[in-house]
Amino acid sequence: MLEPGISGTRDSEREDTEVVKHDPREIGSPACAGGAHEHLGRRNRDRCRGVGSRMPNVRSIAALATLLVVVAACSGSAGAPSTPAADSPDASPTASPEAEGLTHPMGADEIVLRMDEGGGFVPIEFNATNVPVFTLYGDGTVIFRDPDVMPEMLGNGQPVLFPALRTATMSEEQIQALLEFAITEGGLAVARERFDNMMVSDAPTTTFSINAGGVEKEVSVYALGFEGDPGPDTNVLKSLAKLAERLRNFDQGGTLPSDEFQPTAFRGVLWETGPGMATTPWPWPELTIEDFATPAEPDAFGLPTRDLSADEVAALGLGTPKGPVTGLTFDGPDGKAYGFALRPLLPDEIG
Repeated sequence: MLEPGISGTRDSEREDTEVVKHDPREIGSPACAGGAHEHLGRRNRDRCRGVGSRMPNVRSIAALATLLVVVAACSGSAGAPSTPAADSPDASPTASPEAEGLTHPMGADEIVLRMDEGGGFVPIEFNATNVPVFTLYGDGTVIFRDPDVMPEMLGNGQPVLFPALRTATMSEEQIQALLEFAITEGGLAVARERFDNMMVSDAPTTTFSINAGGVEKEVSVYALGFEGDPGPDTNVLKSLAKLAERLRNFDQGGTLPSDEFQPTAFRGVLWETGPGMATTPWPWPELTIEDFATPAEPDAFGLPTRDLSADEVAALGLGTPKGPVTGLTFDGPDGKAYGFALRPLLPDEIG
């Protein structure tokens, strides 16, 4: 791990390339200078009142939706929350050892901070292949994607290859700075669980998940960045938009070092298509439609899925994809035509 910079190299660099050291404040900054805090109880330890910010760029989702439709036709310094004492009900056996920092899980598959974007007026392929924009795990691993980069189209009737996911490693100092920013200046301490916007239709929902410093919650915001007239939620929505912008541009346009994520597991998503779609033969002689099961979880995306083995992925003839894949259509063993998408599984999704 590089200290204090983020470890990893761009694909074009060699191992002996000099890596510029980065101030941890490039990743997260001290938050809420002079901000007022209130004790909120077990789940939300500190409350920092809203901070204004710039709206995030949300045009890419609409652009990706348009692209996939075309394919279908021929995707401060206020004090930080204190560390719970070992005998406190809030103490966690996986808590950070940093006595003065924000406690957080330490496992390589435990989510500390995540941002996901999904839904809205988009084709089925978008939701089928959607991967969180940003995930920070307890060991400092970050897996992220650039939502502004469009997928690669190989040609009419060919697979659509989404850009590779990327990964980097943050030091504990950088983790602490980012978490402090997210909880305070980013609005997660004060935000309620859901924000709706009845004035906007067919917009995506941005969902933040955090488990740090006594704040363990999920916050969903519909149409983030489309705020209308000022209201009681204006400040916190601006703060959340500021956090979203920070996480969407985590590697600062590729200027911070990172590597391609190397997936070890994949999930296939299957759905029945209408007539007239160009199809290819079913690639798995040993599988039937019933081997793709609809998730039992009530909040899960409701299409049949299957976690594929390495041999089942290889049968697609795509090698080992580094990002999601869509645009595949098969003649099912039941005589019907099916659309198919493939997406890498993240560490918390395996098993």
